[in-house]
Amino acid sequence: MAEQRFVPAVISDLQNLKKTIGGLDLEREFIRNNVNKLQIRQGPLKISSGDASGLLTWDVDQWDEEKWGPLTGTDLASVRIVNHQKTFLEPFLVTDYRNAGVTTATWTGNGSLVMTSGEVAQSAVFALDTTAFTQARIIVAATDTSVLTIQISYDGGNNFQTVTNGVLTTGTTTSVAGLAWKITSTGSSTISRVTVQYDA
Repeated sequence: MAEQRFVPAVISDLQNLKKTIGGLDLEREFIRNNVNKLQIRQGPLKISSGDASGLLTWDVDQWDEEKWGPLTGTDLASVRIVNHQKTFLEPFLVTDYRNAGVTTATWTGNGSLVMTSGEVAQSAVFALDTTAFTQARIIVAATDTSVLTIQISYDGGNNFQTVTNGVLTTGTTTSVAGLAWKITSTGSSTISRVTVQYDA
């Protein structure tokens, strides 16, 4: 019996899917049998630099040999976080961009953020570039937005300014540390999505 393997890749479209799995019949068969269960989502692209010694990576050139190999270096730092069409989407399906040290609300990981009175949800930096961002529009889809205070940081989460849901806002304190959002609740609300459109 052939061993089943997982294709470790973020797949943004079917062309990339075909390139990722190449000529492997097992992965093709898995996808063919599970196509209705696949959720392909677009997410931020992190560009990192630094020292990565001690880490392992899958040798994508030799799938048939199933080899893991070392990278060189350890301290990887994000130097850019790029979102397609300068739009960040948080559907709460994963916790990759949750600031776990600040968030007290229930970030379910299954498509919702459940907030009660006094709770806070804050993202990690989700957009980062070599120049400061100056404008952003946050659109929060929730059961009750009237109990939510929506804020954005143009300096990596150090300073937040309150914004109106869906309204383009200019940053008052900007830096190259990136964008982050924060929501505080004075009542009960379930958030299904946060969308942030921004400039560079």
